[in-house]
Amino acid sequence: MAANSASAYTRRCDMCNYSTNRLGNYIRHTQSDAHLNLVHFHANEDLQPPLDCCSGELEETEEDDTDTRQAQAGFSDTPVDVEFTQPPLHHNDSDQNENHQHQRQQGDWFPFSSRADFYLYVLVNSTTHPVSDAVVKFVIFILKQCGVDGIPSFASIKRKSFGSFDWNDFLMQGNDNDGTPMHPRVGSQGECSHPAFAEKWLNDIEFFSATKDNNTYYKDQLCTFALNGCQQTGRIVTFVENMKEQVTEAVVSTVLPLLQNPPNSLASSKKAFLITDVKKNVSLENMKHRSINEDESFYKKENANSLIGPINHEDFTMNSNIRKPIVTVPVNLFFDDTSTHRSKRWLALHCVQMQLAGIPMDERHKEKNIHFIGASEKVDMMKLVEMAISDIRQCQRDGFITFDAVHQKECLIKCPLDVIVADYNVLSFCCNHLGASAIKYCPRCHASSETFQQILQQRLPEETKRTVNRIDLRSKEVDKIKLRKQTGVKEHFNCLWDVIDPHRDIPVGLLHLIPLGLAKHLIVFIISQMDNETLKRMGCHLETLLPSKGLEFFQYIESRQGKDFKSYLQVAPFNLLFVGADKVFIRLTCCLAQIQKQLNQENIDEKLMNELQENITEYHQLITEYLPNFAKKAKTHLLLHVMDDIKRHGPPTSYDEDSFEKNHGRIRDQIFIQNQKARSRDTAERYAQHILCSHIVTGGFFKDSEIWTQASDNICQAGCNPAVMSFLGIKHGSQKTPGEISKIERHPNGHVKKNPVTDDSLLMMSVGLSENTCTSFSKGQCVTSQSLDLINSGDWVEYTNSSGESCYGVFKGAVEIDGVFTFARVQKSQDLREEDSSLGCALHLLTTAYEYIPAKNIKTPCPFIHDCFKGKCRVSFSLTKQRVEQQNVSKRKLIILHNDEIRKNHDYLITKNMIQVSDKPSSVLLFNSLTHPRQEVVTLHVSDPNIEVKDA
Repeated sequence: MAANSASAYTRRCDMCNYSTNRLGNYIRHTQSDAHLNLVHFHANEDLQPPLDCCSGELEETEEDDTDTRQAQAGFSDTPVDVEFTQPPLHHNDSDQNENHQHQRQQGDWFPFSSRADFYLYVLVNSTTHPVSDAVVKFVIFILKQCGVDGIPSFASIKRKSFGSFDWNDFLMQGNDNDGTPMHPRVGSQGECSHPAFAEKWLNDIEFFSATKDNNTYYKDQLCTFALNGCQQTGRIVTFVENMKEQVTEAVVSTVLPLLQNPPNSLASSKKAFLITDVKKNVSLENMKHRSINEDESFYKKENANSLIGPINHEDFTMNSNIRKPIVTVPVNLFFDDTSTHRSKRWLALHCVQMQLAGIPMDERHKEKNIHFIGASEKVDMMKLVEMAISDIRQCQRDGFITFDAVHQKECLIKCPLDVIVADYNVLSFCCNHLGASAIKYCPRCHASSETFQQILQQRLPEETKRTVNRIDLRSKEVDKIKLRKQTGVKEHFNCLWDVIDPHRDIPVGLLHLIPLGLAKHLIVFIISQMDNETLKRMGCHLETLLPSKGLEFFQYIESRQGKDFKSYLQVAPFNLLFVGADKVFIRLTCCLAQIQKQLNQENIDEKLMNELQENITEYHQLITEYLPNFAKKAKTHLLLHVMDDIKRHGPPTSYDEDSFEKNHGRIRDQIFIQNQKARSRDTAERYAQHILCSHIVTGGFFKDSEIWTQASDNICQAGCNPAVMSFLGIKHGSQKTPGEISKIERHPNGHVKKNPVTDDSLLMMSVGLSENTCTSFSKGQCVTSQSLDLINSGDWVEYTNSSGESCYGVFKGAVEIDGVFTFARVQKSQDLREEDSSLGCALHLLTTAYEYIPAKNIKTPCPFIHDCFKGKCRVSFSLTKQRVEQQNVSKRKLIILHNDEIRKNHDYLITKNMIQVSDKPSSVLLFNSLTHPRQEVVTLHVSDPNIEVKDA
């Protein structure tokens, strides 16, 4: 690849990214140490010598073509994870046979050249474990030096494409008003399920088709179904997902026969029918297609006295005449900047991410379901969003063809925008709202701090646009500022008006509303009223409740993250009660903890909605009476709009910000392995390559030589390897079985300890075994509950005793007899049948009695907190051992000493503030506050004089 010596040509060294039109400069460069080192490094990489590349006329042409393709590249109609970008293609069985024959002809590692090619491709394209190009090159160098065969060149790995799938097609370069380039990337698609209570899905989003047992039903078709033993006719309006029954249902308008034909009926019509407004949900299993006879006519009601019709018969088959099923895949967009504390100098990186709307809770926070769209630190956020919105509009209008791997046929995908997930600042920005500085500080209605307890007139897009025009007409900046302040409207470019209603379709984000909003404001205010001695006592007590927070929680309160406030709010009433805080503060934290718990429920029914409304009203009354300054905070008012968001978009957990915020660190990690010269382009390229890699190695279809095909069996099997999937950020939890014992006691050599049954007479009495039927047993410190939570020794649990009653106790270990029978040892508690007068929690007494139960009888972990307030436990300095820098160190620190006189009669409070899902009566679990017991539930047990506290 020698350079062209003619001075008319540009001489370029691709390896060093160096170019010049002077021959002397180029010769000096080729003799430099930096160039020679790279030549030696790539000596065995490229097949065509020499290794230093200088472009002449041919190279310039190729470079220009590449630049032209990049400049003309647009947002592809096909997201990255979908199956193809080409025009529709008919499929049949012969096509599938050709597919398999074509696949076999390509080799065992198709579409890769070798095993090494596959694993190096995975190494390059991970976003959770980013690797720089220099590291990959050195790995290739090591493999070649070790004599490994089939090592591809680094350039071939970076340029790899699969049939019609090329990651360059997933990129689009746009420009800001001043010509600043930006590179968004299209996200991927996946399965979609219906969120509960979502009025928008029922009324505003069109779902065109659904398939059941090879029968495809289309919107506007006629169908028959059985209801209460009677056969009825209906017209399909839309389709919904019944989450409780896990079935797809059609929303059908019932069709009734008219007793006589209307005056304007067709002469050939002998039978007339009325399509009513009565809608019923019918499972696809109970539906059948209904044909339309030529002598039938159908009408709709215009009002009580007149009909519209007859309806053209073609309107019933308009959607079914399309050759391919139409699949509607609503998406959620997230706008924010990914600024973190990773760098010394703050630099905003505006980012757009995407997630499928309504996916199950256990999949919502996984990295594979959060899709990067684009990022830039140079352009305005709305300009970056505009490119994504334009692609969504085109996709919703025209759709795009993809391949359905389940039904082995093509389908048409449409992707409407469901909601935008954002914090308060971005919400105001998307609504053309001034923000918290406005008199009418609410972006959703015209409320102000004086009317924060009620929702006033809702803001409408037309009204906001008119106000923007009024501001633009003002010639003086002083007049503009005055009008902005009064109306709360700010003029700037907004591309969202034609896609959604920002005033209704940007729900209040749960993370920024409570943990980083109301909870943080309240907790910071409370601790500002306390002296240092009280804060030390609070920190010491908090360390027994949440060991991960410890004494320094209040010292750096302003730097705490949302998860810290989310956890602390659950135990804040107990912490404040211990130090004798003002009862008003305890009432406020209790009320806010209840609201937090209710908003984190996956299923919100009418009863829960009423309770939530009562708690919000109570919280506002407390604010009005005791903390009137909090009325000036917009988030205090936004609590009211949560009720409307639940009705329109479903539970707040369907569109929380947590999963997107977690992805900020991964996006920022891409910058630290770049040369910092083109952050937007390089980050978009990295994610485009990653999503294409994930699609191929997990068995996704792609079009190769006009045939839809997958990677070979070897690639699919290698892609399912846990190490490969984990490296790509696709993690699957291990299969757990209720009653399974883990953390088995072992000898130093790793062998399981076997204990003779005579060592534990209680075990023999409980399980009814004798030495003749049982020889030995092994002990374990962990067991899996019926809720699939891991229960550690010392955790409070709910279990079923030998009488079939539900009880509470402390798990004290498990035994496995002869590797067959598994039993759990539980220290029993007694329900005192009374509630604490301060917080209303149920009181329990831990007894000295133990019992063995089948390990599978353990239901779920339960949050209990020791009653240190009534126990009059005191705080004192003590010399304790700590693990610091991998060494045991003795330090003098504050600890809680439980009163010796009361230790025999410890009372326990079952907490009301834990975030978890529970069906227990409110008298026992009154506020059970959040949704993830595996992460948030806190237990405390007193099994010996040194109280032990653990996170469950």
